Amino acid sequence: MALVTLLCGPVCAGKTTIARGLEAAGALVLSYDREAWARGVRDGRPPRELVEQIDADFLRRLEGAVLADRDVVLDASLSTRARGMDDASAASYAGAERGGGMAAFVGEPAPSAAVEAMYGDDLEGDGYVMNLTRVWAHAPEVHDAWTAFATASAQAAGLGFRLKGVVVSALAGALRDSYCSFAWGGRLARATDPDTAAAVLRGEEAAGGTALDVSERTIAAWARRLARDPNSTTAGDVAALRDVGLDDRTIVALTAYIAARIAFSTVNDALGALPDAELHASAPDAVRDAITWGRAPAD
Repeated sequence: MALVTLLCGPVCAGKTTIARGLEAAGALVLSYDREAWARGVRDGRPPRELVEQIDADFLRRLEGAVLADRDVVLDASLSTRARGMDDASAASYAGAERGGGMAAFVGEPAPSAAVEAMYGDDLEGDGYVMNLTRVWAHAPEVHDAWTAFATASAQAAGLGFRLKGVVVSALAGALRDSYCSFAWGGRLARATDPDTAAAVLRGEEAAGGTALDVSERTIAAWARRLARDPNSTTAGDVAALRDVGLDDRTIVALTAYIAARIAFSTVNDALGALPDAELHASAPDAVRDAITWGRAPAD
């Protein structure tokens, strides 16, 4: 008997990972975002008529698969459902006015293969195009260079997902960058717990009562110091990093990664990129309550 799996949920809930696993096992994946992209939608706002056509086509393909005893995965992300509900919702995903202002101070980038690739990566991974991607897509080669630098720095520093969450949450809170605070505060909450993530965002992890160990707390303090005033660092700060097991090569790579993340936040904040509504909605209450700074999320 065929198994039909419906995937629907907020961004970063793991829908794409589940779908890929089931697809690798032989299931037919019917993804609204993937299908809209394949039919030429590049601005994140498929017209209602196209959504209805996709509905009809998916129903036909689903029935055929079930009759053939093949498992089916229907990936109906919340973002796609919102786009199909009304024109106002659709416009919001295209970067139209949100909360009385634009999603960023720059408009949509000129179409190109590089822009399509960046948008496609967002749609595949998150189900929508992030506002910060719309900013960086004006200069894909700069984004690629930044990504290469940040990735190389993180690898050289031995940073895993959890420690990246500690670093970025600490520096984003210090910079009063709400975008990265929502994004990485939510990720750190999943890697630890919501209260720990909120404490790191507020710069209160040193008070105790969190899931962080002494090494993580020391690294968070270093990231925060660099974000606030890199000229205020001392030899004692570096010695503290050595005391928790970091050698000089790791310290240099860690510092380079922090600098890269500060640059990333600076571009997003300076050009008015609003935190995505999906990020805000997916963040735990403790994380949302902690973020009282920066630009308000998009509506």
